[in-house]
Amino acid sequence: RGEQVERFLSDGGLLKALPTDATVKITLNNRPVDEAELARKGLMKNRSDGLDHYRGEYNTMLREKLALANFMTRERYITVSSLRRNTDEAGTYFDRVGGDLAVCFEKLDSKITPLTNRERLHILYDFFRPGRQAGFQFDPQDEATGAGGFLDSIAPKAMRFRGDYFHMGGQFGRVLYLQEYASLNNHRFSFTSSRFHSISPVPPSGCVGR
Repeated sequence: RGEQVERFLSDGGLLKALPTDATVKITLNNRPVDEAELARKGLMKNRSDGLDHYRGEYNTMLREKLALANFMTRERYITVSSLRRNTDEAGTYFDRVGGDLAVCFEKLDSKITPLTNRERLHILYDFFRPGRQAGFQFDPQDEATGAGGFLDSIAPKAMRFRGDYFHMGGQFGRVLYLQEYASLNNHRFSFTSSRFHSISPVPPSGCVGR
């Protein structure tokens, strides 16, 4: 019970750290694990030092856990948007907000890391072109000179919209939304119970007429 109380207080501190003068969006993204990325960042490499047997056991255990999750990894993003008069003021504001959030996540035994522009584009690429993570290529210099294009590098070639679903490349998708949200819902629902590819909040004005 003591751990539950401590967790509740830590979660409350995180909510208080979210800025009240900005728009905050929490996104859950379930994406397939890229084998090349797994080998580069997740698996332990052999070193011929007599400990490779243990590294092999670790790699096997990691692959077994991924298999239980259908080789999907869950990522959580917090997007903070705020109107500022200039880039300097915006930079100071986001540095402060980022620092406050980092402290709160550290108390939750977690870590929050800012994304670069290229990493954000890679997320969009993975969403629009699942299964082709290794094919991501985008050079801002080419975009500036007209040699490349954002749509050609990131977006799908075509999308078809039907009555209640859409067709994107070789994938089919459907948008779902919660019409009524329980006021006493478990706080872990938004973070742990979702098995969807992505969940994002929709403003009430965007739901009118649906």
